[in-house]
Amino acid sequence: MAETLARGALEQAGRQPDGDIDIADTALALAALGRRKTARHPYHRHLDKLAEQVTDQARRRAGSEKVNRRAAALATVLGQRYGYCGADDAYEDPHATNLMDVIDRRRGVAVALTILYLAVARRLGWAAEGIGFPIRTLARLEHKGERVLLDPFDEGRLVSVPDLRALYKAGAGAEVELAPGDYRVLSNRELLGRLGNRIRARQLREKDLKGALETVQNLRIIDPENPELVRETGFLKARLDDLPGAIVALEGFLAHGPQRGELHDRTKEFLAEVRDLLNSRTRSDISRISDT
Repeated sequence: MAETLARGALEQAGRQPDGDIDIADTALALAALGRRKTARHPYHRHLDKLAEQVTDQARRRAGSEKVNRRAAALATVLGQRYGYCGADDAYEDPHATNLMDVIDRRRGVAVALTILYLAVARRLGWAAEGIGFPIRTLARLEHKGERVLLDPFDEGRLVSVPDLRALYKAGAGAEVELAPGDYRVLSNRELLGRLGNRIRARQLREKDLKGALETVQNLRIIDPENPELVRETGFLKARLDDLPGAIVALEGFLAHGPQRGELHDRTKEFLAEVRDLLNSRTRSDISRISDT
């Protein structure tokens, strides 16, 4: 039952305009497909409880309508009171990408924690967005023309532009400079895609190709217009030796994805290799039949 409801939530998200997607419910639906018998409603109740406590915390502060006060209330409740944060081994931890596990254990990857912050802020009607950054995903609050960045991975710490630069250099190298294109607002589907990509990356490290394919197929339900997911389906099916399925997916990418460029060319070359392999097997099968 829980699995059926979770798939229904993914299908609903896939039909909706991006701005209407309930990012927490969809992320919990993805989590439920990794925990087949776990219901989502206790986790929604927890998010509601967090929102109530953030509201109370914000009201205690003078100038609670100021955006930095709202950010401080979020960090106080989620980061300090409940201890939500990242961990050094978060990107190797199989539980750190499942939002249910993140809520249970108070630890997760940056994008999962950012989704948690956004879910609570949006429950309060606050303008909140995910920000794509090369090192890790951040949360941004906006109110009356003022904006602040928070780092949910670091207990909701406020992040300034100099902080971003230092964070970037620490991860990418001291000689690298931050450019405006290195951080941007992420859509709901992009945030969910980042979360799914973390799940898939772990599954691939563990050589769980079937699990990785299932993750990609779930993401395709949420984001049916994304040609990259079609391409990834083709590559995974090829690795799983489903050559006809791989050909269908790769042809779909070439038909609906970018019509030129390195990605298109590499996919076209791989498709030719898969077709040759399938043809050689077909010829071998025919030969064996003839020999009998």
